[in-house]
Amino acid sequence: MVVRGKTRVLVVDDHPMVRDFVGQLICREEDMEVCAQAETIDDALEVIASGTADIAVVDVVLRGGNGIELISRALELRPSFPIVMFTAYDEPAVVERAFQVGAKGYVLKHEPSQTVVAALRCVLAGETYLSEMLSDPVLTRVVALRNGIDSSPAEILSTRELQIFQLLGQGMKAGEIAEHLEISVKTVQAHRANIKQKLNLKTGGRLTRYAIQCAMLAT
Repeated sequence: MVVRGKTRVLVVDDHPMVRDFVGQLICREEDMEVCAQAETIDDALEVIASGTADIAVVDVVLRGGNGIELISRALELRPSFPIVMFTAYDEPAVVERAFQVGAKGYVLKHEPSQTVVAALRCVLAGETYLSEMLSDPVLTRVVALRNGIDSSPAEILSTRELQIFQLLGQGMKAGEIAEHLEISVKTVQAHRANIKQKLNLKTGGRLTRYAIQCAMLAT
């Protein structure tokens, strides 16, 4: 039974123990109540469409789909419905994509338990919440998104830089890219340095990881 006046929270995760844990945290709050739990996109959308929930806590990985898809479909039903991602995924491309499709908060599962409630309150107050444990490059890009700036690689890289970025996403090394594009390895390395600077990525490892994540999301 939902108590009138309390914020009604939908908890969506494919693990029952996680749903129960998050539910217990929320129910400790005097002004919050778990109105429903769901493990699939369809079940979650049914609750959201009914108007039963005021806000949702959603994992990236769900039974029969993913949280990114759920956000997109949920906002088609209720455009202003607030959703907080609660997940173990800290990859920059996943975080960016979540905010691009309409998430209002992003919390990592290995943060202190009270962080979930703090994120809910922040989003309910009309603000955006981003985990403090995420790296500065992620924060920089998410802040850009919040300010209406499209900071995707396709928008901020030159044609040649984007080519190299996409080949990095395919797992190619500098020598392989040089051979593929018929340019020198030194030229590839110079472009990599420029790409890192433009994307605010401090190491080559982070650049490669981000390129691979972008390639995965594009498939």
